[in-house]
Amino acid sequence: MLRRVSIVATILILATLSLSAQQNKVVSNGNIEYRYTPTDQKSQSAVTFGQRLYNTTSIGGNRSATASFTVAPTYSADREWSLAVIGDILYRTKNQTSRPHILTIGATASLAGHYGASVDGTNFFNRGKHRLSYHIGAQSTPLALFGLNYTTSTLNHAGRYVEEVYAGAIRYTSSIAEKFLLGAYIDYRYDEATDFDLYSSMVVGDKETLFYGAGIGAILGLRTSYEEDINLRHGVDITFDILLRPQFSSNLDSDIWQISGLFDYYQPLWRGALMVVDLYGEHHSKGTPWLLLAKLGSDSRMRGYYPGRYNGNSLVSAQLELRQRIARFVVVTAWAGAGTIFSEYDRFDTSKILPNYGAGLRLYLNATTALRLDVGFGKDCRNFIIGLNEAF
Repeated sequence: MLRRVSIVATILILATLSLSAQQNKVVSNGNIEYRYTPTDQKSQSAVTFGQRLYNTTSIGGNRSATASFTVAPTYSADREWSLAVIGDILYRTKNQTSRPHILTIGATASLAGHYGASVDGTNFFNRGKHRLSYHIGAQSTPLALFGLNYTTSTLNHAGRYVEEVYAGAIRYTSSIAEKFLLGAYIDYRYDEATDFDLYSSMVVGDKETLFYGAGIGAILGLRTSYEEDINLRHGVDITFDILLRPQFSSNLDSDIWQISGLFDYYQPLWRGALMVVDLYGEHHSKGTPWLLLAKLGSDSRMRGYYPGRYNGNSLVSAQLELRQRIARFVVVTAWAGAGTIFSEYDRFDTSKILPNYGAGLRLYLNATTALRLDVGFGKDCRNFIIGLNEAF
């Protein structure tokens, strides 16, 4: 299976690089231009390859809008091969002089049974110092369930179930002194697990398989990192996020809350080399439904594990990555790290720390956009990832 995925990925990458070298074709029609250009798409999917089908630009006074639509095959460990359709719209309102607002509409579907749709947007005010973001999404995804504690998750046996998620959020953030970020948000989430097979049904037992509720959160951040060129970045990114879900706004019997913290440090070394340190922690209060627990394993952290291979109230992870540019648009990487997940702070056990290491290749299309291939290894498992841009 891994060999077949590698072959397909190589073909897609070569095709994408070939298409990206084509010149734009422009046909004018009054104030409208139709363009065929390579995509710089950013997506939460593990793989996003494709070409922007066309770009329409309307120009007139202070009003302008740019719309691009992408059809792309995608791949991830949980969704497998799927097809994504994404439309990005940049627009300005009347008399707006700050950076354009962003609206993204997307839909995905896979032969494995996954399907989803989302609408995301960000409005900028006062030259980008203030941002109002929103998200509406719905998806249904068949998932593997290894266990709800460390012991069952290490058995290398997984059941299957389907998770249906409907979510919405509104977020406001403000930049202070250009480096500090302060914000608040409200969200709503409906999460239901269905279609359990025998093993996953035994793992879940009599636990609730439905959650719905609203929450209110706050964000505090410090961002000094900046990117100068391919594989050349300086500074730190620090973010703290806390979310409270009151009992009266959900189907739970008590309040629940969660807190997360992120620290990323970027330090250039010798010529063409960049060292990156990534630290991440997440904690959920007692009473949090298993559907909302912290999940170890993703396309950016603990990349050697299936997404959500391990579940628990608390998660901590650390990784050190070295990125070396070997040609103008080619970067190789190697990383090592560790992480663990546990039910409560007093149950932290050093013997349950999980290793994580791997290597990867990045093929840059420009200074900030790269095709990413990673092979990650964990305890008695491995993972193959194809994606767009760096993991962090």
